[in-house]
Amino acid sequence: MNIYRSPMIPKRLALTLHHNIGLPEARRRLDRRANWAFRDLARKNIIVEFDEWFGNRCGFTVGGYGQRGSGVIQVNEESLYVEALVPSIVWQFAPMIEAVGRYYAERLLSV
Repeated sequence: MNIYRSPMIPKRLALTLHHNIGLPEARRRLDRRANWAFRDLARKNIIVEFDEWFGNRCGFTVGGYGQRGSGVIQVNEESLYVEALVPSIVWQFAPMIEAVGRYYAERLLSV
């Protein structure tokens, strides 16, 4: 078996969303609305679990449809950066995964 073609090697997805609300407000909004996003995703059979915040970074795991991924959220003064490692077997769905991530991140940062 060629390890470089193994479907088990994760692929990296990254998303940056710019905002103008500052770091403390972005963190507050993420904390306040995260449960809404978790419940909404759970209705679609996608489970997200956050780790504890370490400074302005928070790790997470996500699972759905028999696949699991992990990642990190970094809140900055003018942006939100989300990076996830997903199984390469779901890489063909990367544009859809990115769109879903952008949808939820934008709503979490909105008023």
